[in-house]
Amino acid sequence: MSSSGSEKQRGQWTWPVILGIGLAVISILYAIYTNYTSKLEKEPTYTIDSTSLISKSQASIPQLKVSYKGTPVKSLTSTNIRFWNAGRKAISRSDISIEGPLYICVPKGANILLFGMIKTTGSNAKPSLKRIITPEGERVLVDFEFLNYNDGFMVQLLTDGNNGGDWKVTGILRDSQPIAITSASAIPTSKQNEYIFLLIFYVFILIVALQMIVSTIRWKNDEYLKIFMWSMLALITIAVVLLLLCLFGITSFLLGNSYIPQTLR
Repeated sequence: MSSSGSEKQRGQWTWPVILGIGLAVISILYAIYTNYTSKLEKEPTYTIDSTSLISKSQASIPQLKVSYKGTPVKSLTSTNIRFWNAGRKAISRSDISIEGPLYICVPKGANILLFGMIKTTGSNAKPSLKRIITPEGERVLVDFEFLNYNDGFMVQLLTDGNNGGDWKVTGILRDSQPIAITSASAIPTSKQNEYIFLLIFYVFILIVALQMIVSTIRWKNDEYLKIFMWSMLALITIAVVLLLLCLFGITSFLLGNSYIPQTLR
């Protein structure tokens, strides 16, 4: 192969190499940035799981009598609420605004029969609950001392009455993400863009590496390209492993295995 021909062929893969290196640098900077910013975020997050124990139709059965402290119970629902800090920055009591206390709001028309703390994580959390009656309905005032990353608690409530409405947790936390309801299958908002970016990056690396190998095979007499081919094979191996790990991470979230802290499941 002539020198001019070799230079011409090398020029065919020079641009993807430069582009790949540039994208790699950008991805590293992006990873550093997201890692840094994630440590500065407070992400108050909660889930709600309600189970009907006694429905109104069951309570109307003549032979079935259910009461609480002498008062007949028409329907009975058990609701578990998990609340935790999904961010890397700790949430403290001083972050709770006076204008927006942390409330568990029950559906309008529902009556709280019993409530209590059934799980707590973090030795400094020290959560407490207090029943409050407002014009909008019954609420449970929630207080805590300190929530580090993935620290939180689970509250269980037994209610009677209208249990078909919306449960929610409200409040205002300073310098924090809004309080967000989620599910076990949801990918954290802070992770969605990161996963998308990583997927694009790994796929691009695979495409560039495959293009390099094709060019090397076509011009196999060039020793420089042979060395480069082995480098690309190593790069492909790394990219495939990272791609599989990224896909596994997304799959874990979709299966509900990674988002809710293990201690609150």
